[in-house]
Amino acid sequence: MIAALPLKHDSKPNVISLFDGIAIGRQALWQLGFHELGGYHAFELSPHAMGVANTNHKDITQHGDVREVSVYIVCSCLC
Repeated sequence: MIAALPLKHDSKPNVISLFDGIAIGRQALWQLGFHELGGYHAFELSPHAMGVANTNHKDITQHGDVREVSVYIVCSCLC
């Protein structure tokens, strides 16, 4: 994971996760103390992986296939 700016634990960053799988990135953020996020936006193809991710983390917004992403979707996730 790469952060553009140093983050404090009281901040609520917006996250875009490409090829999210079972949301290990979300789990890592949780373990680092980021329990509340501005948003966690995942791009994943596998319905099984998305099911695991959504069961473990209720705050994930699934967007499906990363090949169908548009600039509009990315901008809306970050705002």
